[in-house]
Amino acid sequence: MKTDFVAYATRKLVNNLPLESEEQEFLGIFCAMLSARAESERTRLTEFFSELHDHAVALEEYHLGAAGEGSAETRAYKEQGHQLVIGSMIDSLAKWLVLMKLVVFKAPDGSRFITSDDPCVRFNPDWAKIPAMLRGGLADKAVEVTVPLAPRHLAYFSWNEVWRAFGKSDKEFSLNAPYLSIPAPIVDELNRRTRFYCNAAFVTQTKELNPFWFTVDKM
Repeated sequence: MKTDFVAYATRKLVNNLPLESEEQEFLGIFCAMLSARAESERTRLTEFFSELHDHAVALEEYHLGAAGEGSAETRAYKEQGHQLVIGSMIDSLAKWLVLMKLVVFKAPDGSRFITSDDPCVRFNPDWAKIPAMLRGGLADKAVEVTVPLAPRHLAYFSWNEVWRAFGKSDKEFSLNAPYLSIPAPIVDELNRRTRFYCNAAFVTQTKELNPFWFTVDKM
C-alpha cells in the first residue's frame, strides 16, 4: 500500500489535483495504517496486554492454585497483541477518518512540514477538561488529526469547516478542495505538534531546526 500511496501522492497531491471521494477515503485508510503501525502504539498495547496477563495469572493462582485457560489466552495477547489487533485498529480508525472533513494544508514557499516515526497526530485543545482514559477519541467534535504527506502537504482531519478560519467561504474552498494554503506560522505550529508527538525521531527535509518546535507553552 505504501507503493500505491507514493504513486498516488506524486500524481495527485504534489500537483494539487482534485481528489475523488474514493481517493479521499484511501487517504484516510492510509493515515489509519500509519497510526496503527507506529512503534508507540505497539509499546502501548504491549504494556496493556502485559498488565492484563499479570492480573489474569494472579487471579487464577488465587482461585485455582495454578494458571488456567484464561491466562493462556492473555499470554498470547501479551506476546503478539499488536499483530492480533492491528487489523481491527486500522478498520476502526479508518471508519472515523473517512467521516471527518479532510483538508490538505499547503505550506508556502520557504516552509516545509516535518514528519516523524509516529506521524498521525491527534490533538484536542479541550483534553485538559477530559478524563485521561477518554482522551484520543475521534468522536469528540474538537479533535484534530494531522498527518504529514509530503514536504509541502499535510492532511488535516476534523469535524469543523477549518477553511472558514482562514477567510474562505464554503464555495471558495470547494473550488480547490481539499487543498488550503496556510501561512508559515501555522506550518510551524503543526510542525511543533508533530515533533512533540514523535516517539524517538522526527525528520526534516533540511538540516535546519526551528527552536519553536521545542517550545512547550500554549500547547
